[in-house]
Amino acid sequence: MSTIIKRHEAEVHLRFGELKPLIEWVKEHCTNNWNYEIIEQPGGNVGTYKFNFYSEEDYFKFILWKQ
Repeated sequence: MSTIIKRHEAEVHLRFGELKPLIEWVKEHCTNNWNYEIIEQPGGNVGTYKFNFYSEEDYFKFILWKQ
């Protein structure tokens, strides 16, 4: 029998330079069971990133903090 791991996704839009502080926050407040993908580079506008959390608790921490 295989185990199904539920993934929670949060899409965020960040300006150039805002990604690093966000990653530092996630490292400090969430488990190590997360990752992110670059959907669209910021360039002159905002960039789009998708954060994936495999812990429901981490996901809710993230979306509540980002609001």
